[in-house]
Amino acid sequence: MPSHVQSVGNRVFGTLTITGAFGSDTLAGSAVGGAVWWSNITSVLQSVTVQGNTAILLGNPTASATKSAAGFYYEGVTAAACSIIATFDVAPGESRIAGHEVGSGGGIVRFDTFAGQNQNAPGTGVDAVTSGAITPAVNNEYLMGVAFSASGVNCTPGTGFTQVLDSTTRESEYLIQGAAASQAGTFTAASGDAWITWVLAFSEGTPITGLRPAICL
Repeated sequence: MPSHVQSVGNRVFGTLTITGAFGSDTLAGSAVGGAVWWSNITSVLQSVTVQGNTAILLGNPTASATKSAAGFYYEGVTAAACSIIATFDVAPGESRIAGHEVGSGGGIVRFDTFAGQNQNAPGTGVDAVTSGAITPAVNNEYLMGVAFSASGVNCTPGTGFTQVLDSTTRESEYLIQGAAASQAGTFTAASGDAWITWVLAFSEGTPITGLRPAICL
């Protein structure tokens, strides 16, 4: 069963790259997933690397009228120091990153699916800040939620989730789902703001580096 190992977050201003360095070496076979946010819609997120390897970008970009974000994942990290580095073509005024390492007791972890969306004014209702729903492929998947507020509003984790990163500029959470069922990454905002929110799902399986190939029989 996949499990939470560690997390990292960062916020920088006016730089071409943003780095999130995990505090401990990653475990062989873990996957790393997360999201990047930036403060305009003109800069282009060119790449995200994990341990120097190119990660897969998800929904790049998912944007409001003024802010942008993208998800990412990389499967099959090694037992070594691990940094996530996002690179832009033009430095945005501000960028943020949130990442989780998803392990499996020394086993292997693969990416399953994701959802992400912008909400201009979801309000302060319980679980109103949402990524939109996914349905994991199998039972016992690890679901990672990430939320970025436009102007730095705090929030609490969604129903059933455990909060990991707690900052007014980047929030993250996770849930180990039992039976596979429709689920969004959700948060409850302390006050009104615009949000871009993500959910990424991971399960045990054969490690695949990069995009999954199509197999025709």
